[in-house]
Order: sequence, then structure tokens, then C-alpha cells
Amino acid sequence: MFKKKRTKKEVHVFPRDLKELGYCIDEEGQLKTIVGGEPYKFEVREKDKAYNEALYDAILETIGDWVQDTLQKKFGMVRALLPIGVTESDVHTKIYVSPDYLTNEKMMIFIPGTSHTIGIWSRRVLADKSVVEGSMIAYTQRAIEMGFSVVITNPNEVFWYKDKGVLILPKSTSEFSTIPGSESPENHIKYVFENFVIPSGAQKIVIVANSYGGHCAIDIVQNKFDALKDRVKAIEFTASTHSIDYVMTDKMRVWVREHCRNWLMSDQEAGKEVIDVRFGCTSLSSGAELNEFVTTDVIDDVFSFIERRVVNEEFWEISDNENEDDYLEETKIIELDNELMNEIGDVREIRDIQEKVRPELEESPDSEWLK
Repeated sequence: MFKKKRTKKEVHVFPRDLKELGYCIDEEGQLKTIVGGEPYKFEVREKDKAYNEALYDAILETIGDWVQDTLQKKFGMVRALLPIGVTESDVHTKIYVSPDYLTNEKMMIFIPGTSHTIGIWSRRVLADKSVVEGSMIAYTQRAIEMGFSVVITNPNEVFWYKDKGVLILPKSTSEFSTIPGSESPENHIKYVFENFVIPSGAQKIVIVANSYGGHCAIDIVQNKFDALKDRVKAIEFTASTHSIDYVMTDKMRVWVREHCRNWLMSDQEAGKEVIDVRFGCTSLSSGAELNEFVTTDVIDDVFSFIERRVVNEEFWEISDNENEDDYLEETKIIELDNELMNEIGDVREIRDIQEKVRPELEESPDSEWLK
């Protein structure tokens, strides 16, 4: 029996220079070909998937370099190596912080989803729409203009492999090591908060978290609840994958309900509330047809909300719907005495004790801020 001889796959190697690759970023932040000024198209070579994917990866690597360079030169963001005290020659990862992160009262923290280079929200938006919008450049600019310091986290470098940080190891026998303090996305966020966020003077903190970054945000607030519950004023999730089932305490569940919103991919009108009990917070339609575009599409809504909620310190207006009474009851229950809490067992059993708490709720001055 004859076996078909295996042919070696061609390895495509490209220069790490956008110009040499035949592309440029125009004045509007769009990726275009140098010759002809055409928008980027994935299929450069017809029916050659390996070549097209390799070119795509090379282009995005060079764009990642451009994004980091822009963050530093245009906005003064500072590259900080982790763990603290290492050099570029050591095993390390990095984040970017604005120079005033230690002293500014207001701080905005960006946590991306998985498999993205630092400073990137969506690879697809980078290539198909705008490098500025697909990266964290637009969000950074808006945050700084609003008076916030900025911390750009990097939970996607867990392993040190061939002199760089990666999230997933390729199938190889090459040596690797974990990055101290960033052994997982959750550990990375924990390290950043313990060493940069909590020691800072920021008392009005906002987190914008995309996809799995949403889980990381919930994880750190839950584990550092006493240190963060009063300082984190809002979390804006975009296409978050977090689950309220992961939240262990009643107080934290109510905190999530009061402080978080999740923007979802939806064919409903942008801004319309979407009922989804998985997240434990208000869910809203982004109007985006793909998850990759959610963060980009809601930037105006996110910053409008942050301006009202954090900058102007307006009360959070709960949308008018039949769940408002349940929300108020759930919030008030946390303040009841221990005997009643033992009887309740869990805040989720709210409907079983409505009659017991309703008189107190109706008389509470706290209800005014919901109106």
C-alpha cells in the first residue's frame, strides 16, 4: 500500500514594516494600500489561505507597533514593565499608564478580550474599518480629554516564548516560562490593581472591559471588594462573557446591579434594553451585528454615561420598566438586619419576602435617586 508523500507547508516570512508590506495608515486612520489607496482585503492571493493569513498576521503585528508608538508619542502614555523591577532582557510583560495615574482623582482602566495585542480592542475593526477605532487610541483620547488618567492592561501575555509574551503556546518543544504575576489573565489584572490602581490616588475609577475582560473585571472587584467597592464608580462591559453566577456574595451581586452595564450585539435599536439574566446588570443593545464591532459602536454612549455618572456625579437613572420595584427591593434588602438575612438566605429569593420589606422600601429616602 502506497502512502501519499507529505509535502512541506511553505512558511511565509514578511518584514515587520507596514510600508514594506505595501500598506499605510491614512489621515483618517484607515488601512490602505500604498499603490492605489485601496482598503485592505484579506484575500490578496486567490485560494491561498496560508499566505493570506500569514500576511494578515504580519500586517496586524506592524499595526500593533504603530498603535503603541502612537499611544506614547501622541498621548504621553508610559510603558511600564511587569513584574516591577525587570528590564527588557528579562521575562516580562507590559502595560501603558498615563503619567498622572498616581495623582489623578479620576482613572479609566481598559481590559481587552483574549488574543489581542496590547492596545487593541478588535483586530477585525482594525483591518476593516479604522485602526484608530479598532485600537484603544480613540478611547484613550476621549478619556484624557475628560480629565481621566488611563491604564491600559495586557492580560494576553501569560507565557514567555521566544523572547516575547504570548497567551497561547504553539505546538513546539521550545522552552517557555510563565510571566511572574501574569500567569493568567486574572492574575495579570490582579497584579495591575495591587501595584498600580489601588495604591494610586484615584477615587473615581471607571473600567471598560471587553469580552473575557469582563470576567477579569468582575474577578478583581470581587476579590478586592472592600478596597474597590466605593472607588469603582462604573464598569462598562462590551460583549462581556462574565456571569453573575460567578459572583459569590449578595453584596457583590447588588453592587454589580448598581454599577455595571453590558452592551450586547443585537439587531435591536441601539440603546434599547435587552433582558438577559446571565449578567446580573442592565444589558443594552449596541446595534452592532458582530461582537467585534460592539466596543467601537458604543463609544459615544459609553462616554456620555461616564460624564453623567462620574464626572457630573448624577444619579444613575434606571430605565422605566416593570423591574424597577424589584431592583429597589433587592438593593434595600442588603441593609436589613442579620436575622432577616438569615431568613432570606439569598437576595435572589426576593419575591418570597416582598411583603416583609415593602413598607420599609416605600418609606425609604433612598428611593428618590431612582426617579
